[in-house]
Amino acid sequence: MARKVPAAAVNDPDTARFAVWYDVLGIDSDYDYDPVWAKCAELGIAPTFHSASLNQGLRLSPTNFCYSHIGHFAAAGHATAKAIFLGGVTRRFPELRFAFLEGGVGWASQLFGDLIEHWERRSAKALERMHPDKLDRGKSMSLVEKYGYDDIAAALRERGGLLDPEQAYLTGGIEEVDDFSACKITRKEDWVDLYAKPYYFGCEADDWMNATAFGRSNPFGSKFNAIFSSDIGHFGVIDMRHPLPEAYELVEDGHITGDNFRDFTFARCGCGARRTRASSRAPAPPKRPPWCSPRHKPRPSPPWNNPGTAAPPPGGAAVSGDRRGDVPVAVRAGWQRNPSSGTAAVSFAGRLGKNALDRALCVLRDALRLRRLAPQHEVCY
Repeated sequence: MARKVPAAAVNDPDTARFAVWYDVLGIDSDYDYDPVWAKCAELGIAPTFHSASLNQGLRLSPTNFCYSHIGHFAAAGHATAKAIFLGGVTRRFPELRFAFLEGGVGWASQLFGDLIEHWERRSAKALERMHPDKLDRGKSMSLVEKYGYDDIAAALRERGGLLDPEQAYLTGGIEEVDDFSACKITRKEDWVDLYAKPYYFGCEADDWMNATAFGRSNPFGSKFNAIFSSDIGHFGVIDMRHPLPEAYELVEDGHITGDNFRDFTFARCGCGARRTRASSRAPAPPKRPPWCSPRHKPRPSPPWNNPGTAAPPPGGAAVSGDRRGDVPVAVRAGWQRNPSSGTAAVSFAGRLGKNALDRALCVLRDALRLRRLAPQHEVCY
């Protein structure tokens, strides 16, 4: 969040609009945001960020849009997620869930690893090992005399064996030098509870880095809460039928599993949603073979002139469900609605091929069935 620097307007009104500081909400702010987080927790609201970083820092190209555009949502999410974590917000408000939109999840995987690596070197215990008093000055002096230059050895003798005795004990006026003190990390599970669980990441369909959310390379085997939230109305989507099949390509290419795809598109409903107890849930529906299973025998479709079905879209064969709960779908192109009955044939692009499309529709059908049979579950779309 860009905030104006009041003194700049007094000194130079013409350039005051360029003088800003960035409030990242978790640390180094003039404001205490804990009352905001507390109210969000009270109301069951998940703070969600859709912040941009265009025209900031190095994203200021006047001639190349892509240079400034690529990664700008990720950079803004990176700054906020890092500040909220290091500021101890997820520690003080463990029930809150935070979402970062349109920046993908690749940056989140890297940030998670970076935080852990820095904690290993900059936590209170790690800093104790780096205290200047623990330097073996005699050993250091002997190594310089043996392998170094004479002038460096002479300068080191004058400084009592310290390279820079005036700065060796400086802390920048900061009493708490442990940058992770607000997180109160005492066990490895804290990393999952304070970062992997409360953070959710809105992802575009065609982002190959979505697979990192489910990869085995994440520390502690963590899985990140990547959510399918492709902006189908933006300039990057030429045909709004393409995003879902593009997202499914990660399954076809073996980067994620079908269960990962289900989590990505439907099951990430933890952004502040309250789940009911298992004892109060509606009974599970009888299991039928999935669309992709050779044991599945679809019910025969009624004739196209039946008032309860939609007309087949040009160039493709629509498969319309009956009134007993199947999701009406169209195998190929078009959205067709019958004015008299209100039924529709929903299209997903046919570029995946019949078998892959059936697998995607299996996920859609099961998710909608869950929503219908157990409405007390809050399912995010």
